[in-house]
This record gives sequence, structure tokens and C-alpha cells, in this order.
Amino acid sequence: MKISNSRRVCYLDNSSTSFPKPLSVISAINRHISDYAVSAGRVDSPLSKTVSEEISCLRKELMDFMNLGEGQVFFTQNATHACNTVIKGALGDGDHAIICSYSHNAIVRPIHKLQDEGNITYDVLNVSSLDLALNQLERFATARTKLLCINHVSNVTGQMAPIVELCRAAQEMGIKVLIDVTQSIGHVPRIFDTISPEFIVGTGHKSLLGPTGIGFFFARDFSIDSLTEGGTGYNSASPFQPQTVPDKFEAGTGNHLGISGLLAGIRYLSAKDHSAPFELAKNCHLALSKIEEVFLPVPLEIEKGAPIISFGIHDASSQEVADILASKFNIIVRGGLHCAPLMHKFLGTYPTGLVRASFGIFNTHKDVESLIDAIKEIIADDLLTKVATNYKQLPFPISGKDQIVNQ
Repeated sequence: MKISNSRRVCYLDNSSTSFPKPLSVISAINRHISDYAVSAGRVDSPLSKTVSEEISCLRKELMDFMNLGEGQVFFTQNATHACNTVIKGALGDGDHAIICSYSHNAIVRPIHKLQDEGNITYDVLNVSSLDLALNQLERFATARTKLLCINHVSNVTGQMAPIVELCRAAQEMGIKVLIDVTQSIGHVPRIFDTISPEFIVGTGHKSLLGPTGIGFFFARDFSIDSLTEGGTGYNSASPFQPQTVPDKFEAGTGNHLGISGLLAGIRYLSAKDHSAPFELAKNCHLALSKIEEVFLPVPLEIEKGAPIISFGIHDASSQEVADILASKFNIIVRGGLHCAPLMHKFLGTYPTGLVRASFGIFNTHKDVESLIDAIKEIIADDLLTKVATNYKQLPFPISGKDQIVNQ
């Protein structure tokens, strides 16, 4: 992989944004800009119809990619925008929600803001084991519980939550389910073969290989409130947002450029083997486990839904490790809390955080070797400032503290 200054970069931050993008994605974006970069649904012209056709194609191909039936896909700025739309549209005054230990701040923050404003209450479900999660779900659920939010895969460890069992159990209780597939879509095929959650949120710029600025949510329930109101291209005399879909949830001009790129990304990905990044992650975990100074919070045997390895170096800041890897070795990883403080509290790695290496379809065994060699050199040359980390191996699945509320 090359960057503008011609230095080779080992990019291992695909869980943030996948890079590089396939040439077909770049070509699709260039073609859109050059040939039909106009608004959809505003003018009855061949150019506008071309944009509208791409939007319709992407809705359908996302549904097919996830094996979804009745319902519809709506486009947003990103997964955070999608989460806010569903959460704030589905929850009302006095409602109760349940989130999970894998929750990203895209879910935690809107939920917590609603509670802080006195509108709702919420609990946190530990999804590190099925039995624990089901027991807690039964204990937390009340007549006021309206929404269960589950991250399918942790963006810290790559491990999967038991979404099939939790989705079924919640729906039997009359609780609607939101599943965040931001980290799993593109890695886990046919996610929804056996369950039908009311809502699904995701983004295009990670493992789906699309550009930034394009997210989505799927809904089977269109009764939730809209998050934003504005222009839709028709019935402009009315001061009210149309309640017909997709216009209800897609006010204003959408990211048509991002839609073109994401459509090309999905088509590229559909023809590829999804197993190679997992093999690289496994090899990385094995190699790191042989370095005495390295801490690995999750056993290798844990089933993963994304090719992610997070680790720490004892008595070292995870952010400093990431900074040195970038500045000295041109290796791009991520340090810190990864916008997932709840998961780090469950792992016992809060507030120090971990170094995260996340693999994509363009990574190779050479990238694993480069990371391992660099970690060994950093440790051998004593390049790190000494800090207290308090890393310790917890029993897995984690069953110590049942819940973390209002963190």
C-alpha cells in the first residue's frame, strides 16, 4: 500500500474505515461525478433517473446481502445518524431501553442523553455469554421496555453477541430489537437467515468497502418518528414532513455519490472470499501471545464476527504504542477506547484502552509480520513511557459485575 510520499503503509485500522478502496469503487465515484452528479427525484430527466435507479439498486442489494424480507432500507450520513434516527424515533417519555456491553457510543450517547434529560431509563446487558445475557434480559425487562439495542460484533474484540437467541427472547416479550451490524456486515454472510429484528443499522465505509458519509438503517416498523424534516421534492406546499417512505426518513438531498461508491463496494465484496482476514487475525493473535510483555484480553478460541485483535503492552499507554507504530514504522492501528468505553470496563482495560489491529481483504501475511516485528522492536528498544496499566486476565466469559449503568 502506498501513500503520497511513497512510503509503504501497513494499514490495520479497517474497523474504523477500510482502506484502500477497490478500483471499481473509485471508478463508480468518478463516473458519478463525471456523468450524472445531479439530484434524484427533483427533475424528470435521464440524469436524475439514473441516480434514482442506483438508489433503488442499492436498497435492494443491501436487503439481499443481509437476506432481509419485508421492510425497507433508508440512507443516512453514517451509522451514528442511523442509530440516532431509530433510537430517538422509537423511544418516548417514560420508556425503558436495554443496550449491551458491546455498545458503541453511537448507541450509548443518544440513549444516555435521553435518560439525562429525564425522558427514559436504560440498563446494560452483558452479552459475553448467552446464559448471562438471557438471565439479565429477563431481569431487566419491564412493561415499559420498548427497545433492545445489540451490537452484533464488538468493535474492540471482534467477538459476536448471541443475537439470534436475544432477538427471539426480546420479541417474545414484546420488545422491539435494534441490531448494529457496523462491524459484522461484510464479514458474516447472511446474518438474518433466522431472525427478523425490527431495526438494523450499519455503515458503508468499513467492511462494505464504500466511501465515508453513507450509512443506512433497515426498518420493518415505519411508525417511528423522523429525526429530521425538510425537502423531499414533492408536496412542497405542506409544512409537514411526508409520512410515506422513504421520504419520511430521507429529508434533503442524499449522498448520491456515496451511494454509487457503496453499490460498487458491495458488488466487489460479493465476489470475494471473506475468510482471509480472519486467518490473518488468528496468526496475529498467536504471534502476539508469544511476546511476554503483551496482554491479550480475549482467548483465541472465542468465535469472531470480525477480524479484530486488540492487545496491550504492560505498563504502556495504548495510544502511545499506536502513535509510535504510525510515526516510526508506518503501521496504522488504533489505540485508546475505540468509542466503546462500556466494553473496556467489562474487559477491565478502562481507562488505558487497548491497541487494535483490524484486518481487511487487502491485508497480507507481510502486514502481520511487520506489526509483530515492530512491537518486538518497541519493547526491546524501551521506546515507551512507563505508565500504570493494571492489565489482568479475567475469566471468560466475563460474569463478574452484572451491569454497568449510567457510565
